[in-house]
Formats: sequence, C-alpha cells, structure tokens
Amino acid sequence: MQDNLHYSVMFHESIESLDLKSGQVVVDCTVNRAGHALEIAKLIGPSGTLIMFDLDRTALREAKEKFQDLKLDLPKLIFIHSNYRDIKSELSNVGISKVDRIFADLGLSSQELEISGRGFSFQKDEPLYMTFNSEVDRDTFTAADLINNLPVASLEKIFQVYGDEPKAWKIATAIVERRDGLSEKKRRIETTGELVEIIENATGYIRGKSRNKTHPATRVFQAIRIAVNDEYEGIKDLIRDGFELLNEGGVMSIISFHSGEDRIVKNMFKEIGKSTKSKPKKEEIRENRRSRSALLRTIKK
Repeated sequence: MQDNLHYSVMFHESIESLDLKSGQVVVDCTVNRAGHALEIAKLIGPSGTLIMFDLDRTALREAKEKFQDLKLDLPKLIFIHSNYRDIKSELSNVGISKVDRIFADLGLSSQELEISGRGFSFQKDEPLYMTFNSEVDRDTFTAADLINNLPVASLEKIFQVYGDEPKAWKIATAIVERRDGLSEKKRRIETTGELVEIIENATGYIRGKSRNKTHPATRVFQAIRIAVNDEYEGIKDLIRDGFELLNEGGVMSIISFHSGEDRIVKNMFKEIGKSTKSKPKKEEIRENRRSRSALLRTIKK
C-alpha cells in the first residue's frame, strides 16, 4: 500500500504472514501512517481489537484520521504513544494480557527522512536530533548529545558495530578534533550539515567525483540513529515480551532493513522455535528501492 509519502514495504507478504482472522487481538508496533494497520483492521473486523504503537504523535494523529475516513465497521482501536519495547507494560495499562498477532516494521518511514526535521537524512541540513520521539525538549537525548560528549573510542565503536563503517576511527577522530579544539574550527556540532562536512573531509569524499557511490555519511547516520534510540535492545525487549504475550498459536512478524536488525530477529527467533523468512519481490524493489534490503521473519507460538 502506498500514499503520497509512505510506502508499506512487503505489504502483501506481511499481511499474509499474519494469517488474520475475525475477532483477533492484534498489535501493530510501528503504525506510522497506518499502511498495514488499515488492512489488518478490515481483516479482524468489528469483533477484533487493534492496538497501535508509535513514538511520533503526528503519525498517530494521521493514522487516526485515516481510520475516521473509512466507511467500515471497525474493530476496537487503541492508539498508544510509546516505544514498542514497552509493549508488556503498555498493554497491561489498557487491560490486555494476551494477544493473537504482533507485527513490527522496523524501517525508517519516508516522513521521518523527508519532513520530520529531526535530522535523519544526511541530504538535509537539520538539527542533529535523530530521535524517534517527535517531541524533542531539553531532556531528550539526541544525536548532538552523543556526538558532542563521547570520546573517540566510544564513537569509533558505535560506527563500527552499528554501521560497519571501515573508516570509523578516522571519522570519530575528526569529530572530536572539531568539537574539542584540536583544529582551528572548534565548535559544538549541532546540525546534520556540519556532521556531513566533517565526515566528507575525514574520508576524502567529493560529491560527484568520488568513485564510491555510497556516501560515507550513510553508515555513520545509521549507526548514530541506532545508538540514540537504543534500537537493538528495543528489538530484543519487543521479541522477548511480545512472544510471552502471544496466545498459543499466535504469530509474530517483523520486517528488518539491515543486517544488524535481522541478526537480532533471526537469533532470537531461533532460540524460541522455527521461523520463516521472505524477501520483497523484484517488482516491489523496482518500484521502491528502499525495500531491497527488507527481510520479513515470522514465527508461530
């Protein structure tokens, strides 16, 4: 399913994997603009319950609006502004102890990249936030906090572990030199544009001239985003607590977008039982290049 800005990756495969039935209780852990959720709601019908998580209040509001526009008998809808890692406590707060299906699309949405203004894209000059929480205040931990406070060794490790960045040490050193005064341009790094400039200088990348088609900021931005949002531990919490919440015969399906995410899903599913894996079709990859790295893993309790 696709609208102006949001493309639901592996839409048909994920809906099919959930094997939805009328009256079920389903959790969409990353509702975004309700791409998958709308179809889930139709299939579980008015006797079902659909719980939708998102840290972005704008995404939740737009999802609600889409449901309001539907001229259908809808299931009971519950919208939760929270991280999916808190699935157990948040469901307990609304009186739900067991569910039939859990779905999570771990990908960064088009809106977050293109219009959120939170610094997820290295192609835009925006504040260096990179937090999934849409409400950024003085207490919010941001990418700027991470970049401006961690030592070289810690930054290098983040870029290596979360981004597989081969020039992690060079980039980490250049960041610290800029902010701590070992260069002539000492200053706190506040924007994505400033960070991209440091990365390009450290790696010798020249736009339009460098042989490497992949911009060196790609892996670094991914790594910083993962660290800021503690994404890997969040996925572990979701799988651990989510599987416990499933009824016997319940299904959990998760779409991941890079090797680090998929490794966690694959290994944790392996500890639990037997899972299946599927990839996007060639037609989808042609239509949406961002889907090319997607993997859908599904496990039944």
